[in-house]
This record gives sequence, structure tokens and C-alpha cells, in this order.
Amino acid sequence: MKSVFVAAMIAALLMTVDESRAESAQDILDAAWDAQMERWKGLDSYLVVQSAMGIASKQYFVRTNLVDAAGKSRILFLPAPDAGLRSGCVKPYSPDGESQGRGDTSAEYLSWFMDNAELVGEESVDGQATWRLRAEGLDQSQAFDQGEASIDSMTMWMSKDAYLPLKMRMEGAALVEGQSRPVKIDTHAFDFRRVPGSRLVEPFRRTVSISGIAAGIDPEQMAEARKAMAEFEKELADMPASQREMMKSMMGPRIEQMRKMAASGSFDSEILIESITPNPEAFGERVVACDAS
Repeated sequence: MKSVFVAAMIAALLMTVDESRAESAQDILDAAWDAQMERWKGLDSYLVVQSAMGIASKQYFVRTNLVDAAGKSRILFLPAPDAGLRSGCVKPYSPDGESQGRGDTSAEYLSWFMDNAELVGEESVDGQATWRLRAEGLDQSQAFDQGEASIDSMTMWMSKDAYLPLKMRMEGAALVEGQSRPVKIDTHAFDFRRVPGSRLVEPFRRTVSISGIAAGIDPEQMAEARKAMAEFEKELADMPASQREMMKSMMGPRIEQMRKMAASGSFDSEILIESITPNPEAFGERVVACDAS
């Protein structure tokens, strides 16, 4: 889902260990951005080895120059699906399906949040004091088969001691067959570590929770999903004990996710990072984006 990617990108962009204090949302975000740019010095790409719902994967992120609709340039690290598969520069993925350009979604969301966020409170998250920053009025829509979804607001909880984004929430609505239903996406970052060989500080555990996604599925599809899940549960129960345990061992997290999706349409995922390699090489060359500058 595009919004999950955008949330993760914004959270990653605003990591910093600047010890200074700030009095406004703009001061906080400007300080975070400046420190993150320092943190990215000397870095063209990095390789993340991670697992989600029991499935291991590798993902390369490459330095990319994006431009928002106002012509403002932003540096971002975007996934590059082709990295590690061939030599030479690689094309990074962008939520709009383009490597870069005016109006790129990642740059748009980042610029909008930094320009419109307000400091709305202070809270404790995971025992850490945080600033709560919120921006409203995004009103960005995306069409899908049964209707249209939009994200209207973002909230970020940033730690005061190290300016690390511990939580992010995106809220909006989905319009399906003339009915509007709320959609909420929560990301929560844990276990921040400095990556050896670089200045990066990354969370090695992240959870993503999406509620309201059933709004994008018509009643017939939901009924079919529940029926399929009921049939799977029956087949699982009828299996010999050894086979059933093997299936649970192989698909445990995914089975629970399937149950929750079928029951409520909500989605929860935990992403665990095993390792991060700064400036990895492929075919004897450092991995870089074709538009890297």
C-alpha cells in the first residue's frame, strides 16, 4: 500500500541525534533534516536484510534526488528492486512509478509535512519523552477498483533526547459506493541502532498496523475471503497432527494475519532487521542510483 511506503520514508528521513532543543515544529523538523543530511554523507546506498511475517528478504535503498511540485529538491533513499541483479547504476522505486521528477509523491508528502506540521503536545512513548507533531489538510487521493482513498493528516511522535521518530500515524478515508469509511495507518519504530561503517541510525524493529482497509473491498470479496479462510481452517484441523504442526511452523504469522484480515479487514505486520550494510557492492561496483548526484 502506497501510504505505508510514504510513512516509512518520512520516518526514516527525520532521524537525528542533535542534542539541541527547539520550540516549534518547524525548528524541530529543520534540525532533524539537517542532521539527517549529515548522517547520509558518504552514503550512496545501503542493503537491509529483514523478515516480515516469517518471510526473509533483502532490499537495497539508493540515494535519489527528488523534486516536489514547487520545484524544491529533496534527497531521499528509495528502494531499488534491480539492485544486486546487474552491474551499473540502478533505477529506484517511487510511489508514483517514476524514478524522480516534479510532483513525486515521496517529496510531496515530506515537503507538505515539514511546511504544515504544528507542535500539538508532549507525550511519553516507550518510556521516552516525545514531541507530538501534526499536520492536517493534505487531501491527497488515490483511486482503486471500488472507489477512492485519501490521506488527510499525519501525526509524528519524536523523541526529545535524540530527535528520533518513534511513531507515525496517517489518517484519512476511503469512499466506496458513496460511503465514506475511516482509514488509519500506524507505524511504530523500536530498537534504534547506529549502523557500523556509517552514521546511520535505524530502527531494527518496526510494526505497521492498518485499519479500515476493508473499506476498499466490496462485501462480496470480504464474504469470499471469510469463506476461504473457514475452508482453510477446516483443512488445517483435518490434517494429521505432524502435518498440521509443520504447516503452522511454516506459516504461523501469516495464518494469524489471514484470520485477522478475514475477520475485520485490518492488517498488522512486524518487520525485524537482521543486518544493514552501508555502500554494498554488486558485480564489483558500488550500488548507486542512475540519478545519483
